[in-house]
Amino acid sequence: MPVVKRSRASRRFITICRSQITSDYVRFVGRETELAQLHTLLSPDNRAWVIVIDGIGGIGKSSLALEVAHDYLNRFDELPERQHFKAIIWTSAKALTLTADGPAPRQQITRTLSDIHTAIAMALQREDITRARPEEQDVLVRQALTQQRTLLIIDNMETIDDERVNAFLRELPAPTKCIVTTRHRIDVAYPVRLQALPRKDALNLTVQECEKKGVAFKADEADWLYHHTGGVPLALVWSIAQMGFGTNIETVLRRIGDAEGDIARYCFQNALELIRGKPAHVLLLALAIFTRNASRVMLGRIAGLSTADRDEGLGQLERLSLINKHADRFSFLPLTRTFAYSELTHDPAIEVQLRRRWIDYLRELTRGADSEYYWRYRSYTFYDEGEILLDAVEWCFAHGSAEEVFALVVAAYDYLEVVGRWNEIFDICGRALQLAESVQNLVAIARLSSIISMMHSQRGEYLESERLCRQALAYYQLAQNASGECIVDQHLCTIYRKYGDFVAAREWNDRAWRIAEESEIGDLKALINLSYGKLARDQGDWNAAWRYFSAVNDWFEQRTEQTPRDEPLARSTWGHLAIIAYHLGRPQEAKDLCLKSLEFFEHYGTKGYMATLKYRLALAEEALGEVEAARQHAQEAIEWFERLGMKPDYAEAQNLWGRIQTESG
Repeated sequence: MPVVKRSRASRRFITICRSQITSDYVRFVGRETELAQLHTLLSPDNRAWVIVIDGIGGIGKSSLALEVAHDYLNRFDELPERQHFKAIIWTSAKALTLTADGPAPRQQITRTLSDIHTAIAMALQREDITRARPEEQDVLVRQALTQQRTLLIIDNMETIDDERVNAFLRELPAPTKCIVTTRHRIDVAYPVRLQALPRKDALNLTVQECEKKGVAFKADEADWLYHHTGGVPLALVWSIAQMGFGTNIETVLRRIGDAEGDIARYCFQNALELIRGKPAHVLLLALAIFTRNASRVMLGRIAGLSTADRDEGLGQLERLSLINKHADRFSFLPLTRTFAYSELTHDPAIEVQLRRRWIDYLRELTRGADSEYYWRYRSYTFYDEGEILLDAVEWCFAHGSAEEVFALVVAAYDYLEVVGRWNEIFDICGRALQLAESVQNLVAIARLSSIISMMHSQRGEYLESERLCRQALAYYQLAQNASGECIVDQHLCTIYRKYGDFVAAREWNDRAWRIAEESEIGDLKALINLSYGKLARDQGDWNAAWRYFSAVNDWFEQRTEQTPRDEPLARSTWGHLAIIAYHLGRPQEAKDLCLKSLEFFEHYGTKGYMATLKYRLALAEEALGEVEAARQHAQEAIEWFERLGMKPDYAEAQNLWGRIQTESG
């Protein structure tokens, strides 16, 4: 029978079907944003009449709906009368509940539209509905719902196999509101999509459940549990219940990751059966490769699907709440990924096939021109996949070929330099260099030695930089790679310029120039000209430096070559002109040139040169009397120089900072 709650203040009554609006939690935790959203949608002023709470199994959909029902029930006397629900009707199609002993069947399951009609009739005490013929019940129910403001909650709608229910929801009469909870997204309702609990709320739920179950928890164990469950409430509660029965946390964490375990079967098994053998299943396995998220295009290529099959499969996964979509990228909740990854590893042949396509796609995405000079000047679109690229590098070290390692490491270096993670460059390039030496790949040894040499040089570690540079030169000569020799000669010019040995520096640059002239690569000659400009600059010959840098700038403005353009070199030239303009007494021009160069380097260029531009900008602003701006940019330069370990540049920036502080006094 229904439960009737009477309000002393208003003498109104509220009915609740079958006493089913009960909760098994002491205090509802989190979901403040979603609760506020639901209250807004349930307002009589809001035009939404059906609201769907969707998400994976165990994410807390039913609990959230229950909390809303309890809130309207408990605050009945406080709310304005027009916000009252005179009836709150709960009906559930949930066939299983997850207990500490595993999934258990439920009684009183709603399976059809007739079951929903019966629940409404009982709550509203309308026996005429239950006595009517089936074809008459729909009209009587609609008439009954128009008589009072009613909140109808249909729990676990995805298990209702009756198409008439969707039609019923589309035609709900005012002033009825309906909340539907489902793992499958539906198109008849306003969606409230649940994600994992934030860490703070998940830890609060953990504390509450531990107190309830009498479980003692260490702080680090709570963090482990949060990490493994990904903030899925049911997984947290189930895990603590297991520990309440004496299971240690290591065993609990292992069970969470078991694709055949209770959690996985309860949350995912039904959805998996719906997609097995379809494009959606292949896409699920493809996404399991990724530790973060993946683009639509990449997933389709790895899964080997047509555009139509890819989009249909991703749509199905999203409707089943198995994946999350952000813009045009897709990801898992941690618990879902654990399940999907376990599913992937059960079929080694499929896993190898998907990973091979993954590596092939990344090699294609990061491929540059077939020239030693142009190996790093590709499209910058692959920077969006930088973290995926790093994961692929690690997989190739363990399972791929040496050639795959060399190709992807060079691209990963590009990405890591742009985001300013130099320590990782030393790590992956160092390991790749060891591999290159073991297989005696001459060009790879030379290229990787050259990269690591440049990084040491920027940190002021010139002796190690020179050693590696000479090693690179020797291997380029063995490989008869002239453009490689040219670039290393130019690097040696830089090292000797930093030593202050300008005679030796010019000799190395002259060697590079002779090779560049024979190569007929215009950008390579521009690189050598830039080094001549730096030699003039470091010797205080500002006018000569201006001529060299201007010649490089003119080359790129008038360039007609069809080969890929060296964008970092082209855009850096403005910054080199800026410091000369500053020394020639033209600080406004210097500032404008720095800002022009920064537009590129803040997004795509190396963070080392970006920091240098910030320092030069601060110099120009100081000269212009723009003290606050100069202080800010000097501080930003110092922070980057310190983070990257650029010791000589850090000292110069500190001197500038001290001077600005003194001047502003």
